[in-house]
Amino acid sequence: MRRLSISIYALVPLIFGLCSLFSFIVSFQVTDYFIERNRSPQGLLVLAGSFVSFASAFIAYLIIRFLLKPAEQFIQKARDSSVVNVKEDGVGTGANSVDQMAEFTKVFDQVAQALDIMDAEHLFPKVIGKSRAMRQVLSQIIKVARTDSTVLLLGESGTGKELITECIVAQSPRKDRPFVRINCAAISPNLMESELFGHERGAFTGAVSQKQGCFEQADQGTLFLDEIGDMPMELQVKLLRVLQESSFFRVGGDTPITVDVRIIAATNKKLESMVEDGNFREDLFYRINVFPVSLPPLRERPEDVPLLASHFLEKMAPGKLFDPYAVELMENYAWPGNVRELENVVERASVMADSHMVLGGDHLPNLLKTAAPEAMAHSFSGNLSLDETLKEIEKRLICESLKKNRGVQVRAAEKLGINQRSLWNRVKKYGIDVSAFKVEENNQV
Repeated sequence: MRRLSISIYALVPLIFGLCSLFSFIVSFQVTDYFIERNRSPQGLLVLAGSFVSFASAFIAYLIIRFLLKPAEQFIQKARDSSVVNVKEDGVGTGANSVDQMAEFTKVFDQVAQALDIMDAEHLFPKVIGKSRAMRQVLSQIIKVARTDSTVLLLGESGTGKELITECIVAQSPRKDRPFVRINCAAISPNLMESELFGHERGAFTGAVSQKQGCFEQADQGTLFLDEIGDMPMELQVKLLRVLQESSFFRVGGDTPITVDVRIIAATNKKLESMVEDGNFREDLFYRINVFPVSLPPLRERPEDVPLLASHFLEKMAPGKLFDPYAVELMENYAWPGNVRELENVVERASVMADSHMVLGGDHLPNLLKTAAPEAMAHSFSGNLSLDETLKEIEKRLICESLKKNRGVQVRAAEKLGINQRSLWNRVKKYGIDVSAFKVEENNQV
């Protein structure tokens, strides 16, 4: 879509330029014709040249109108479908106006974003998130999934590296072939080589039979090396050899085994720093860092928190919902454990809510509520003055206290450390409807 908007910018001057060139050539030929034959006065020659130029400009205008008419119809249909959010003051100002050209670009960009979301939802239904950060990740894996390139997934623990791996495999040409996973951090270093490459019978104590390793099991398919940053240095050399030569030996074996395996690796460590510190082989890093994809932490895409929370809650307790304040608490929390932590919090809240159909702040861990004032101050500081920010925080704290105490102002004032009259004045000042908290609480019981 972006290419289309750029081509329109180039199309208009190109058409006028070609028509101008045509006008110049025709005018020159006409003038030369009449001069050679001395059949027309100078004034008539000027008139003929002017007519040719005017005709060329008019033809260029008609061509541009013909070409841009479908674009105008497309923009109008996009408006009618609420796909884009463009004001109505752009259309109708002339097909070659700068304002309309800018509007075309804006509309095409917004439609492209909407198509990206629809495409991602269709191809990756398990991935919950419509933020720009996640759209960028999905656009990357759409491109790499259909290839055999090695993928390196980078991101903090709990950001969904395993889920993204499953999405890549599901869209790859090897989707119907074996998909083998191994967690490099969960296996003892003494057993890691056998797990990767297999072993022959009698290769070591306990090797009572021949065993295929992960590489053999994943032949013609995909091997997911999770937490590759925790792989021992001595095994990194052997892994590098397999990636370079596509062959290896079982432990205790002397027959080379050739495989065709697509590698997807993941880690929550900074491999560049590990390379500098000598804890990860530089040559192996470059071998697996063919197509790196960085998964954003949840704190960098807070707009996805309500979607994820609702998704998890629907799975755990169908029909239940979070109230707005609970959603706000979750949006303002930093989530050091990312999506995995959010899922655990939602599960705990669904248990705490018992028979309540609407989950509120009371059902969330105290950690989220403790971080709320600081988070709220941070979220308001960019748009409000200091006084306005403090007032908003005070209003929210009062609402939370009223909610916790079912709208009983005496108890709410006591929890806030102020007298009842002071609370009443603040409720009146901020226009807080105390009865709404009583009704809300009654509805939850």
